[in-house]
Amino acid sequence: MLAGDHLSGPREAAPLRIVAWPKTSPANVYVSALYDAMAHSAEVGEFEPSAGFVAKASELGCDIVHVHWLERPFWGGGGMPRIGRRVIHALRAIAKLKRQGAKLVWTAHDPFPHEMAANDFQRSAPLRVLWGFYRRVVLRQLDGIILLSECHRDTVAPLLPRPSRVQWAVVPHPHYRGQYPDEITPVAARESLGLADDSPVLGFVGNLRRYKNPDGLMRAFAGSAARLQLLVAGKPDSAPYQAELEAIARTDARIVADFSFIPDADLQRYLRAADGMVFPFRDVTNSGSALLALSFGRPLAVPDVPIFRELRDQVGTDWVYLYPEPLTPADIDAIAAWIGRPRASAPDLSRFDWDRIAAQTLSFFHQLAAGSPHVQREGIA
Repeated sequence: MLAGDHLSGPREAAPLRIVAWPKTSPANVYVSALYDAMAHSAEVGEFEPSAGFVAKASELGCDIVHVHWLERPFWGGGGMPRIGRRVIHALRAIAKLKRQGAKLVWTAHDPFPHEMAANDFQRSAPLRVLWGFYRRVVLRQLDGIILLSECHRDTVAPLLPRPSRVQWAVVPHPHYRGQYPDEITPVAARESLGLADDSPVLGFVGNLRRYKNPDGLMRAFAGSAARLQLLVAGKPDSAPYQAELEAIARTDARIVADFSFIPDADLQRYLRAADGMVFPFRDVTNSGSALLALSFGRPLAVPDVPIFRELRDQVGTDWVYLYPEPLTPADIDAIAAWIGRPRASAPDLSRFDWDRIAAQTLSFFHQLAAGSPHVQREGIA
């Protein structure tokens, strides 16, 4: 946790003091790896929506409050009373920290949260009202916003109150090289999953949610007559959705599915077993899955939308294939042909290095802490 007393020495030479919400996440190594890359020049503590944290918030003396997902108080369920308490604690802590001079920054991973439905958000009028109130209060207090892509500024800007003096930075999503085990060979990976070694494999790996559209991928694949295999791996977000996916998988013996949680150590098996990945996401605003696939040297087929056009321009047409929505059997055939083309063993992901991303993020934080009126765009070529 951050020290309560002020750091000695000139302020510009002292480590930046950050409280992060969250500092770590069991579901996403992004946050912990980001702060690990900042460790040489920042002290990072954990923000908590709790009465205990509110009580000590004014003693932290931090420079930056860094929020990754606005909807964090709504995660974990517990009903309206518990969610309401988390909301109140979060707002009180933010207000206390800002009164001490901290700047509030939001990394807009998802301007419109995908996870709210899992907490009955869509079916609960009181939760919708509470979410609207909470979001408006937080957005009014923002000092800075980090976008993972330039193309989403027009999506985020209308959410802000008018007038708004919020400052913007564009810092791309980092790659995942070195963040997960990667020792298995493609041959060994296929053997471990029972895949044939005489036909190409298209893959989809990750938590299975409707907005990610694995059902659309499976249906399009089943309509293709190409000599292919499809590997789908990940835990569905509900029992009904799992039953739907299982029913689709039974229609085509070429579909190999593992509808269970994939531990970090096992990701390499599914990524190395596939010749290329297909992610037919709907309403996508960023994609760690895409960077994960590229980090394992797997070419990627994705919808022709702004975020993926930007990624294609950054890493090249050998690594990102764009198809017009919706995904069709003809697209599956074209994707398979494209994946089979010769290419280098891995894409150049140097622009997505963790040290570079951490430096860009810290630069923006320092500008905010110093009150510099500047819009940063280091993440865009």
